[in-house]
Amino acid sequence: MSVRKNGISILALLVAVPALLYTLSFGTPGQYAKSAEGMFASAASMSAAVPANPYNTLAAQLAEKEAQLNEREAAVAAGSVNTAANNLSLGEILGASSFFISIILLILVAMNFYFDAKRGKSLTLPRKYFVDLR
Repeated sequence: MSVRKNGISILALLVAVPALLYTLSFGTPGQYAKSAEGMFASAASMSAAVPANPYNTLAAQLAEKEAQLNEREAAVAAGSVNTAANNLSLGEILGASSFFISIILLILVAMNFYFDAKRGKSLTLPRKYFVDLR
């Protein structure tokens, strides 16, 4: 009988080692450990159910309301961030309008010089405004 037990052990080893190598080629040992933990926990756990009463349903309703309020708060916070990015401060508005007014004035002065030159006016001062410093 000992020969038969040794033969079965060798046969079990010949089947188990390739099966183990095959399964390890598709996953990491960490994945198998988590899977084994889950199977053990489900086999060794107990479950109990409490019949519904006003107290435990009230707690569930409060938890649901709290989750809804958290979602609304997150949506409001996201909306306020977006609107805050679109609003300009008074200083930014005044700075931008001052810049554009300066550009318009520069264009008007340049046009004034252009039309004076086109009309034939001299760009130099008349002789009567000169001062003799001898």
